[in-house]
Amino acid sequence: MWLWKQPRQPCIGLALCAVIAILCADRSLFSAGAIVGLFAISAIVWLVWRRALFVWIAIFAAIFLRHQIAVHSDARAISENVGDGSRLVRGVGIVVEEPRELDSFHGIPRSRFCVRLKSVALDAERSCDAIAILYWSGTPPIYGDRISFSGDIKSIPSPRNPGEFDNAAYQRRRGIFSEIHVRYATDGVVLSHGNGNALIAFAQGARRWMQKTLTVDLADSPEIAGLVQSMVLGLKDETPGETRELFQRTGTLHLFVVNGLHVGMFTLIALFLLKPLGMKRRTSFFIIVPLLAFYALVTGLSPGSVRATVMAAILLGGSLAERNPLPFNSLAAAAFAILLWDTNELFMPGFQFSFGVVGTILFLASRIRKRLLPLGLPDPYLPRLLWNPLQLACASAWRRIATLLGVTTAASIGASPFTAGYFHLLAPSSLLANLLVVPLALVLLFEGVFAMLVGFFGNAVSAVFNNINWLFAHGILALVHAFALIPGGHVFLELPKKHATCEITVFDFGAGGSAHVRAGNYDWMIDCGNQLAYENCVREFLRSRGVNRLDGLVLTHGDVAHIGSAPLVFADFSPRDIVDSAVRDRSMNRRAFHALLAANQLGKSICAPGDTLRFAPHVTARVLYPPPGIDARTADDKALVLQLTACKTRVLFMSDSGFFTEQWLLDHERDLRSDILIKGRHATDISGTPDFLNAVNPRAIVCTSTDFPPNEQVPEEWVNDVAARGIALFRQDKTGAVEIAIDRDKWSARAFLTNQRFTSRSE
Repeated sequence: MWLWKQPRQPCIGLALCAVIAILCADRSLFSAGAIVGLFAISAIVWLVWRRALFVWIAIFAAIFLRHQIAVHSDARAISENVGDGSRLVRGVGIVVEEPRELDSFHGIPRSRFCVRLKSVALDAERSCDAIAILYWSGTPPIYGDRISFSGDIKSIPSPRNPGEFDNAAYQRRRGIFSEIHVRYATDGVVLSHGNGNALIAFAQGARRWMQKTLTVDLADSPEIAGLVQSMVLGLKDETPGETRELFQRTGTLHLFVVNGLHVGMFTLIALFLLKPLGMKRRTSFFIIVPLLAFYALVTGLSPGSVRATVMAAILLGGSLAERNPLPFNSLAAAAFAILLWDTNELFMPGFQFSFGVVGTILFLASRIRKRLLPLGLPDPYLPRLLWNPLQLACASAWRRIATLLGVTTAASIGASPFTAGYFHLLAPSSLLANLLVVPLALVLLFEGVFAMLVGFFGNAVSAVFNNINWLFAHGILALVHAFALIPGGHVFLELPKKHATCEITVFDFGAGGSAHVRAGNYDWMIDCGNQLAYENCVREFLRSRGVNRLDGLVLTHGDVAHIGSAPLVFADFSPRDIVDSAVRDRSMNRRAFHALLAANQLGKSICAPGDTLRFAPHVTARVLYPPPGIDARTADDKALVLQLTACKTRVLFMSDSGFFTEQWLLDHERDLRSDILIKGRHATDISGTPDFLNAVNPRAIVCTSTDFPPNEQVPEEWVNDVAARGIALFRQDKTGAVEIAIDRDKWSARAFLTNQRFTSRSE
């Protein structure tokens, strides 16, 4: 009803029409032929009978076909031709982005960048026009270089574990389906230079100059220099991940994205500088809008910067037509323009965040301000002419505060659904954090702009502004740190879903291992993987499950691939109980973690065979191995073995145990029977022997396996033996992570990657 009362706003209809058409095309609800016919008929009928309905039908059909063309591209065809594996490819292409340096390999520099393929040779050489990600060995090329290469091409791999970022889906929305690995420096050659877009090349050069100018005299403060670059130019990679994490927890990560805040500030600065020149607003339009467009280009054409630039152009353009633009109509016009340029932007988080938050601000900010204003103004029955100077000053200040509160509150409300959906985060502290941090960020942005402006006259002058920014950046970091540490200031939450009595997620980390056990409101980790696996998967998985604190962390043995990230787990999730065995080994990672616990005056639970760990009131785990003082050769022979019991189902966790451990268990344990066996691969010995499988008698086995090193791969003879026994095998090089759900009278296992399923009734 609110919309019906508004003035005519045609761009809202255009944007909604575009959204509906894209969603229909993405789900292939209609055939392309039918849509072509619909477009032709509506265009012909409109020529005879000019009604708006047929214009809307034609727009719908045109955008539908636009998205279909974007989806069915050369990039998709090449990926489908490659299939599931990798193939040798030769090709020629043009570098379309600045290469990003990666860790060197044996002293050889490596980099990654996007390349526009002009020709590829798989079965036969063919011309094409497709974007792919290319991993380059040797000295990297530069933007616009035409290169020739040979390497391995494969489809961008899908995530193997729940909680991992789905890079394959993200890149597909960008029109990128494949990645190419050029393994040797001699396999890639630069053929020529200067084949890219001259304007983009100039913008990239300008960005490098801006980065250099913004960091003058800040060489001894790399964190501050990176923060300034991130907040002025939107270069998130310049800030360490730990710092970005703090901004995310406090709901201030939007400061790292070039959006309406940045574009609005640049507009104000431009108007401020042009005003002394006596330039009229109409004339300034033709100067400010190109500057804003260039700023959006320099900062990477993010949806936020494009949206804000389009809206600024519409608002400033209103002065040319002597009309006041309608905010919602302007917002819809920006959305329509972006979707017309790239229909896949609709599915990008940045697009959704940007338009969702701005739309909420436009709808709620003025209403919140209106409710707040009376709280800080003098008695409404007192005429304004009778207000004393103090009352006038307080009223003026309160109006500004109410405006800031209205915008900040509306932005927090608008961002909450997206932060909950994408980051599983709810940050109550974000409202107050933004109230204090945003004004400092505005000052930092002002100083950064002036540092770049005076940079044309010399670095000495820029250094003055940069040192002022150093002070404000320190203030911003201090505030963000403080708000991130507020108890309850941020909470990770899980989207509503049905849960089993006990749920076990066995992660796939190749040679490493980790598992999450959830029973009711209790969350335990059995190992946690190495640092890379934790940061890319485990941490995000736990957050997606709404875990804010772990009830327990079990360390099976000292292998870095199993417990290398234990200090990070301790810092992020503060486990209430840490369980370890009494057996000593030579693991430096294990000793370092024990030292960390001692430094924080925290202990650990030492367990031995016969002990019982209570994961939840109805879920227990019996310790089977190792006994104190066991004389074993390797850490894998000292790994903790647990038999978990949930309802009527038993799950045997063997970690990386091998023949030595299995024989000890056969000699000392009377009842090893378990419904599910979860096992890794011993570094040097065999495991899963026939005698052991006979004693355990599992219905399903979850087994780690990886191509490298070769000893970590499951032998095919063993696979065939398991199949002959009628046991369901989940080998994780094929299945990825495995999710196990246990209820009162049944249990099931599902492969995350292949959706392989097995269901069994509990005995």
